[in-house]
Amino acid sequence: MKRRLLSLTSAFRMLHFLLKWETAVSWEEERQPTPYPNSFRIPFFTNVSDDSDDRATVSGMLYYDWTIRSQRVDHGAGSYECVHFYNALDEPCSLFFTPSGMYRVLPDNNKTTLPCCLDLPGVGAPAPTWAESANGSYHGMVYEEYSERLAYQWTFNQVDSRNLVVDRSSAFHTALEVAEGSYTGRPLTFTFPGRAQGRQDYHFTVELMYIGPLAKSIFDLPDNCARTLCQDSSTLG
Repeated sequence: MKRRLLSLTSAFRMLHFLLKWETAVSWEEERQPTPYPNSFRIPFFTNVSDDSDDRATVSGMLYYDWTIRSQRVDHGAGSYECVHFYNALDEPCSLFFTPSGMYRVLPDNNKTTLPCCLDLPGVGAPAPTWAESANGSYHGMVYEEYSERLAYQWTFNQVDSRNLVVDRSSAFHTALEVAEGSYTGRPLTFTFPGRAQGRQDYHFTVELMYIGPLAKSIFDLPDNCARTLCQDSSTLG
């Protein structure tokens, strides 16, 4: 019942936004994604798009510093990333994107694999202009239901088609950024293709985004990290 009431409330809010912004949504000219700041951190939630009523959201944090070509993503216990790719059923996991590749870090008490090793060689931090460089298809202004915000939307590797609501196609990456107010241009949502059915998607908490210098130690790999390829390296699928 609660879920149904929330859905109805969201529907009314979406209708209000669409009526208010009908001209802008329908006729807005092509635009490019806002580049990332050179250094920032932003919290996010995953597991929020699944149809299951009893599925709890999982918190995470993304750290980014292009001055040292590094990105770190911390996933909470129970996240799709930790469970599906690293078999960490009740443990958090972290991904360190470095100039040499992506390292995955698991708790020391995980006895089934190395706690830290090189998982994906050559997969580093994205450049601040990654979204623009990817030449995505622009979908105009859409209503993002989870955050209840208007957003600009781009999809990647997809023929352009304009929609009034977010297209959560399982075949393509989708990036959304805030389209109104004081947070305009901040990353709002990033979706992943594949079989996760939305559970892997990042829903950023834009009001808690910090833009500015970060401690370089945040991006230091643990002392026990093996600078060798993980024996059980994940795949991108």
